[in-house]
Amino acid sequence: MSDKEKSIEVLEWKQKADEDFTACNTLLESDFILETIICFHFQQAAEKYLKTFFILNGVEIEKIHNLEVLQNMAIKMNSDFGRYDFKNLTDYSVQFRYPTTLPLPTMAEIDYFKKVIADLKAHIEELL
Repeated sequence: MSDKEKSIEVLEWKQKADEDFTACNTLLESDFILETIICFHFQQAAEKYLKTFFILNGVEIEKIHNLEVLQNMAIKMNSDFGRYDFKNLTDYSVQFRYPTTLPLPTMAEIDYFKKVIADLKAHIEELL
């Protein structure tokens, strides 16, 4: 892959992550708080920001949704990624997309995830 192709791919992944993060913020401003949908998009944004980092560094990305696995991979390359605590955000990638007996996220958890993903977004933008 040429440097130009790599740059385009990095920007495409970041754009997709930004879209998920924007979707979260838009949903939070609406009259309908859809907790699991918001957390799904937070999870997707985190996953895509991490994968943006991998592409930026020439690492082939795996088709996984587990943020802890992705984070551990990122930490091996840059210890700054250890500052993120995604808690149970990975659960929202699949489990909450179907009927479940798991408890809904609280607004406190949603606010926490918003701060974590905003920090991750800023970190990725610094690395670009």
